[in-house]
Amino acid sequence: MRNPNDTRDVVPRFGSPPWIYIAAVSVAGAAVLGVAAAHLRGVADLANTPIFWVMAGMVVAADRHPIHLPLPARLRWRSCCSGALQSRC
Repeated sequence: MRNPNDTRDVVPRFGSPPWIYIAAVSVAGAAVLGVAAAHLRGVADLANTPIFWVMAGMVVAADRHPIHLPLPARLRWRSCCSGALQSRC
């Protein structure tokens, strides 16, 4: 049985203000994406330009080998925080 006081992986209740906000933003984003995709021209010409392939290669390289920056001691992962990145346990 789930712990009712556990705040991890909890979704907003249906009809609550956070749920309405998430739903509205999702619908608005989908509408903007649909309008933008409908007016998109010249996508077929991208394969002929070298800069597209350079940028695509850089995206793939950055995804495969991300840059890991050191965090300050107050923001490091701690086992007492049960896997959460927090400034204080």
